[in-house]
Amino acid sequence: MTDSKNTIAPARIRSYAEMDEILEDNLGRTLERGPAAKRVFDIARAKYSTKAEQHSAIITAAQREFAERREFTATELSVNRFADEPKPSLTIGAGAPMWPLEGERRPHWAERADDETNLEMGKVTNLRAMSWASVYVSVPAAHYNARINADGGLSGADIRVYLRQGVLESEPTVCLSRMGYNKDGNWLPDNLKHEMTTAEAVLLARALLLYVDLATGVPERSDTTPEGGE
Repeated sequence: MTDSKNTIAPARIRSYAEMDEILEDNLGRTLERGPAAKRVFDIARAKYSTKAEQHSAIITAAQREFAERREFTATELSVNRFADEPKPSLTIGAGAPMWPLEGERRPHWAERADDETNLEMGKVTNLRAMSWASVYVSVPAAHYNARINADGGLSGADIRVYLRQGVLESEPTVCLSRMGYNKDGNWLPDNLKHEMTTAEAVLLARALLLYVDLATGVPERSDTTPEGGE
């Protein structure tokens, strides 16, 4: 009776795990990840006419490696195991989540639609060019150019307030961006942008409120009670 492996077409070996299964079934052991395993894996992925021919080539190559192998040091074994551990993909498809922007460090206020993957707007990027951003709040800026639309309406300039934090930074910044138009009606994105720490933003907010009070004649408020007062 003919051995079925002599007529069955070989299966494509796609992973080390599939090769290990063949070695374990036939030799009772497998190769540690490293150059030897890579050499056998290359042989396993070659083209063969039958399953028997494929398995024979894999087993023969593994036996040769076992015969020639030396004992690996503990560090070498650790390096080989590390090489086999899953790691972040080096290739990210269009529209897929960017792993540097995900994980436990992602701020609760970050809006995925506003994630920045390339602050420098070039053809390359790196961690320094990636950041999280919040949804912005828009405040009218009527003193700056508004565009006259084709229908006679106006599109005005505005100041946008939002949070931003680079993926390598530990704290967010408060951002103010003035958005508007030049004299030809062309859009000028981020044509005036300021970033400040949260502490600086508190000082600016206090200064603005004080000057609003000064301009409107509202007496300055104080947290202290005058001497003799209730």
